[in-house]
Amino acid sequence: MHSFVLVSNNTAQQSELAKHSVIAECTSEDFSVNVLKQNSDIACIIDFNSSGMAVQYESLIKEIVTANLPCIGICSEIQSLKKTLIRYGITAVFRPSQYHYIPLFFKQYTPAITGTIALIDNNTFNTYGLSTVIQAFGYQAIVVDSLEACCDIHNVMDMVCINCSQVSTHEIATKYVAGKLPKKNALVLYKSEESDIFIHDIIKLHRIAKVIYTLEEVYALLVQLMFRQQLHSLLYSLYETSDMQRSTTAYKGSLRQLYLETGMEIFALPAITHTEAIELFRDNTERMHTILAKAAGFSWLSDNE
Repeated sequence: MHSFVLVSNNTAQQSELAKHSVIAECTSEDFSVNVLKQNSDIACIIDFNSSGMAVQYESLIKEIVTANLPCIGICSEIQSLKKTLIRYGITAVFRPSQYHYIPLFFKQYTPAITGTIALIDNNTFNTYGLSTVIQAFGYQAIVVDSLEACCDIHNVMDMVCINCSQVSTHEIATKYVAGKLPKKNALVLYKSEESDIFIHDIIKLHRIAKVIYTLEEVYALLVQLMFRQQLHSLLYSLYETSDMQRSTTAYKGSLRQLYLETGMEIFALPAITHTEAIELFRDNTERMHTILAKAAGFSWLSDNE
């Protein structure tokens, strides 16, 4: 269970958060990051609601990101700050209507499916933001600053995300053709500077990747992929455990129809109210609540307000 430090010049935000069981000590921009460094159970909440807050807190954000400390944002008008938040790597941001998700966002999540994603990017803000998304859904993020270093990783990786603003597309193509980049890995190529994307990059990599994403698109892509995977896995577990596949009448028809269909055979069906089944239902629904909270924190990446 995390406790929180709210960085804000509006003390009313402290009361608003408290209404949703987010008890945060309120402080101003002179807050010392050492407080977070000394206690891993404290997370920072930065209030981006006031005009110019992103610029005002720039040095604080840099310090938090460099130290890889837990941090989220709160903001009413997120879309107006979207580019700024992405540039700073603050990917978990909650609107006032989502404050109740904040405690669950920091809850330890046991993933239904897990794996490893490598990030080739030497921009600390980018890797902080991407790692926040990846780790939220139970995956491991391995950060390296060069393609050469990635080729030396012995871990089995599900995906390799490469910042083509730093790694040349020629180098990627050369190592891929030479077999130094494992061809079983999904390569996600992006450019952190949108002005860097040129058609010749796509042509050069046509056998490796069909698209080069923007950084914003990669965030949205990872959230969509990982949330779907975790949610669908949990839903399928509930589907199987509840014996739902046996009869559509149970969830589409009336109780009368269900009785006429099953009759005395109900006692021959797998019991779904025994202790083990109930515990499994509870465990999966709790995990579902947790990933819903995590998805809520990243929802602004896909929303068009």
